[in-house]
Amino acid sequence: MTARSLANTFLWVGLPLCTVATGAYFALAAIDTSPDIVFALIPLAILTCIYCVGLVIVVNRLRERVGLLVGEKKSSRRVERDLVTKYEDLQNQIELLSAMRNVTHIVNDAVEFRTILEEVMRIVADLTGALEITIFLLAEDSRKLLPAAHRTGEVVFFDDDIKRLRIDKRNVYQAIQHQKIFRYRHGNYIGFTIPLTADQEALGVLSTTLPLSGDIEEITTYMERCEAVLVSLAKHISLAIKTPLLYTRAVIDSLTRLYTKRHFQLQLSNYFNASRRLEKRMSMIMLDIDDFKPINDKCGHLTGDKILSEIAALIQKTIRQYDSAYRYGGEEISILMPESGMDDALLVAERVRTKIESQKFIGHDNQKLRVTVSLGVADFQPDLADPKTLIARADAALYFAKQHGKNRTSFFSSGEICLVEPKAGTAKTGSQ
Repeated sequence: MTARSLANTFLWVGLPLCTVATGAYFALAAIDTSPDIVFALIPLAILTCIYCVGLVIVVNRLRERVGLLVGEKKSSRRVERDLVTKYEDLQNQIELLSAMRNVTHIVNDAVEFRTILEEVMRIVADLTGALEITIFLLAEDSRKLLPAAHRTGEVVFFDDDIKRLRIDKRNVYQAIQHQKIFRYRHGNYIGFTIPLTADQEALGVLSTTLPLSGDIEEITTYMERCEAVLVSLAKHISLAIKTPLLYTRAVIDSLTRLYTKRHFQLQLSNYFNASRRLEKRMSMIMLDIDDFKPINDKCGHLTGDKILSEIAALIQKTIRQYDSAYRYGGEEISILMPESGMDDALLVAERVRTKIESQKFIGHDNQKLRVTVSLGVADFQPDLADPKTLIARADAALYFAKQHGKNRTSFFSSGEICLVEPKAGTAKTGSQ
């Protein structure tokens, strides 16, 4: 028998019996004292029974009312809890949609790869509270997974700075090979490793480390929410990464890793128009490897490609941060120098020439080679009709340097081409 059954039995049987027994006891005591009082007690007994029945009905209804109020309160709490959960879910969805929109804006507003990676990791940290985030990308040549960016707290590391860090590479290769999400727990931390794929092309891996706190139910809910958020974000992150990669493939020469001629023409047009409109200075350098065909004929094209690639890397390290180098064609390389006059351009040109002259090149057969370059420099002048004229002047200066001994720098100035003598520092002049 349940507690509720016992309570009902007491209300309907026990309570009236107790009341009647109590009344009967006092009635018998009164009858012993005065026998005539029995006729007066009969109505009282009837009223007592009616009272008992009414009392039971009232108490039972009160009990039902209290039970109904308690049930309504429990139901209200349950509804309130469900509403809070739904509100939190909607809030999380709004934050996720906002994050996806921000990723899309980043791709549209920025092409610079570092900026995109940095902003993507900031968004992931804001959404999940991740302590550490690493984005691994597949190298196009070796197909190795290399850390492209790493965030610890508020600090983001790139390139050489990452090499000095101990990056956790747990499950990164398994994630990209099996296209599967991996997660592991270590103490009060949870790690997620998620493959980054766009248009069925494997791009890399997103690895995160998140803190855990609360009871088992809270931790489970948090882990499931973070995994769902990261999976949804991974799709947009993949597109955000692929966009600049496609752009890079379109404007970067695969051998030299310099910008292409097409990109050179676009940038030159932009710089030229800005110089004309805003009266800004601008210079360009045309560079050609001396006697490159004999090197190819004698040592083979593999050696020629190796030398061209090494010279391009040397130029990248030598020019200034805001200058840009391009593979103009074959073994010819151009350098654009915005907001730079002739003096600055000549300094950079001579620095490039001497660096290459002093560099020791090794062919594929371990043969030591000496390689030099000739350079022609021209700067923007108000009388220039179009960018092609600037290219023609730099090109003419380049071939003037080749005709006068090679391993030289020459420049176009005031209708004449002047040759910079590397040792004496004097200038040899020729008519244009």
